[in-house]
Amino acid sequence: PFLSLITECTVRFGDQSFDVARVNTPQSRQKGLMYRYYLPPHQGMLFEFPSANTYSFWMSQTFISLDIVWLNDAFDIVDMMLAVPPLSLEPLVPQKSARYVVELPAGSLSHIRPSDQQSFTSCFTQTGQLSPRLHSSSMLY
Repeated sequence: PFLSLITECTVRFGDQSFDVARVNTPQSRQKGLMYRYYLPPHQGMLFEFPSANTYSFWMSQTFISLDIVWLNDAFDIVDMMLAVPPLSLEPLVPQKSARYVVELPAGSLSHIRPSDQQSFTSCFTQTGQLSPRLHSSSMLY
């Protein structure tokens, strides 16, 4: 069955925009996109961690293939894994520390390069912290 995401903000990589749900609690990060059989194009999930680290992911109980991108505190892309197969138990570990991770439907990031500009509309306050609500703030990194 299709479980829709509660969209909280928009993430942009290059010329592609994605409406994402934010997850920033241990429980919500652990569940992530598990138990979903479909993720519409241009939707995804933004994971926020309390500090930068080499956070690993896996695809246990995730029935859809995903593109995953890790971003550091400055919102630079530090690693990407494309078309990660569903249901894999192999740990997906970034090459560098990251504070944020974005998961999108497989194929979403196939034309994105780490040097492409990213923006996070209504996700962050002027201090660079995740906004607790939708605000008009928009930061381009």
